[in-house]
Amino acid sequence: MVNVTELLPETAAAAASSNSNNKNKTKKKNAKLIQLFSSLECADESQELRQFLRQGGYPFEEVDLTFLPDYHLELLRHYGSQFAIPGLLVHNNQWLTATTCQQEPHVLEQAWIDACLDVMMKHEDS
Repeated sequence: MVNVTELLPETAAAAASSNSNNKNKTKKKNAKLIQLFSSLECADESQELRQFLRQGGYPFEEVDLTFLPDYHLELLRHYGSQFAIPGLLVHNNQWLTATTCQQEPHVLEQAWIDACLDVMMKHEDS
């Protein structure tokens, strides 16, 4: 069984890069702060969320769960009723659904700011 705390974010990135269907990985600084989890089952919704992130200027990395069923189940167990695909994992701790991002964009904006500040503070401490 896959343990989500071990997968996020580094191993998820490796899983994404090994997935031949994953074509939209953004390789910008801090790309691991936002991970877009998509699937072929919700291709239209995934495309809308992908476009939303690009328009907002958010660097992200995409993980296609289509061929990662164990990982999909572990995310479901970990995030419970908050979990929905497509969705975003911000800074390895906050799950946001596509609906939340689109209806309340300030939630993603605040999560992004918090994540960047946290990374900066950890960098200064080291």
